[in-house]
Amino acid sequence: MSLCIAAMCRHEDQPCIVQCCDTAGTRGEVKSDDILKIRTVGANTVLLAGNMSYARELLSECKPFIERYQVGGDDLAITGLIQGLVEAVRLRKRAMATAALSAELGVTYDEVFNWSQAHPTNPTWIHAWEQIRQIHLGAALIMSTFTDDEAAIVAIDPSGSVVWCDHYAAMGTGNNIASVILAQRDYDDAMKLDECVYRVIEAKVAAEKDLHVGQSTVLEFSVSGRASRGFEQGYVDTLTASVRKRMKKRVEFTLNFQFVHDVPGKNK
Repeated sequence: MSLCIAAMCRHEDQPCIVQCCDTAGTRGEVKSDDILKIRTVGANTVLLAGNMSYARELLSECKPFIERYQVGGDDLAITGLIQGLVEAVRLRKRAMATAALSAELGVTYDEVFNWSQAHPTNPTWIHAWEQIRQIHLGAALIMSTFTDDEAAIVAIDPSGSVVWCDHYAAMGTGNNIASVILAQRDYDDAMKLDECVYRVIEAKVAAEKDLHVGQSTVLEFSVSGRASRGFEQGYVDTLTASVRKRMKKRVEFTLNFQFVHDVPGKNK
């Protein structure tokens, strides 16, 4: 469940990132509409998507590596951050594998690894490895930060892939719709904050067609070298309602039948 979006722009001639999310999600097996998905980790902002219990556990594993990153670092520092997040995902998947294997077989990941090496054709360990391969994080993260000269968005998707994203990132059940809407017009990282906010809200409203995306919208933005800032909720609600109304307008479009002709061979 849920939707989270981060998108790059500029504000007052500085790199800027807009963060947007709904407040719908799950705690364990329980649906909730009041979940806080924007977290501050060090000087960075992290958006949580998916099952919130899993998302918090994933964030806990990633937190030391995120805190270690110094905002304003160069490309090598970002590469180091990504390597750390890859390691965090590996540790999280191993912990999930141990939990699943312990529940079914009463063994840990390390025991499966050792025993399967000694007995590679044993069907029990073949089955265990199949379970391990199917491990899914059940959550996703989007981290917003800054390098020495630009905004940077790093995302972890539910499969565990860690990606340094261009322009924007969307995660959660509505991410496919939001990404398509954001891709409809050419994207320029130097666009003003005003335009970026509109495009992000537009993508979020479109994604509400997904039944698991909530109607509520939370909106913040970060500027390089400054603390993150949020918009008053009443103002966000007004902006969202305005975009929603505009998107529901009927399209006025007139065809000129002077240019219509019969298709040869189709009317016989």
